[in-house]
This record gives sequence, structure tokens and C-alpha cells, in this order.
Amino acid sequence: MIRLLKAYRDYFWKFYHALPESVKEKIDYVFEIMLISDQVPKKFFKHLENGIYEIRVERGGNIYRIFCFFDKNSLVILLHGIQKRG
Repeated sequence: MIRLLKAYRDYFWKFYHALPESVKEKIDYVFEIMLISDQVPKKFFKHLENGIYEIRVERGGNIYRIFCFFDKNSLVILLHGIQKRG
């Protein structure tokens, strides 16, 4: 399966660009998995409720959560991200 990732406005990009380079690399890695995999591992992806999902990335003892939803099952709309300290 091939998916597209798009960000809603600039909320996600403001979050992303403020992150350390090593965290961006890990997020990019998880995005690559999402783009090409039919089934994204639960370790990285979780359904929350009402069509909202979270992409979970762990790096350096911190957990980063990126909220998103699907449009037509092949387009992932990135909403925003938060950092949860581990």
C-alpha cells in the first residue's frame, strides 16, 4: 500500500522543526513504515477514538505523539504533535 502524508496547516511542522535532529530521523523512519506498509505495527500506531489516531515515536527516553486521521484510507492528515517525557 502506498499512502500520502499531508499536514493540516502548519501545526505539525512547527512541532517537528523544533525537535532535535535524532528525533526527526526517528519520526521520518516511522513515516516511511506508514507510507509503504499495509499493516503498521501497533508499537508505532494506535487508534484513539472518533477516527483520530496517534503515531508514537520513542527516542532517548522520551515519547513523541503525533495526532492524525485518514482521508480515503490512503491519505494521512497530520494534525499536531506533543512530547511526553518518559
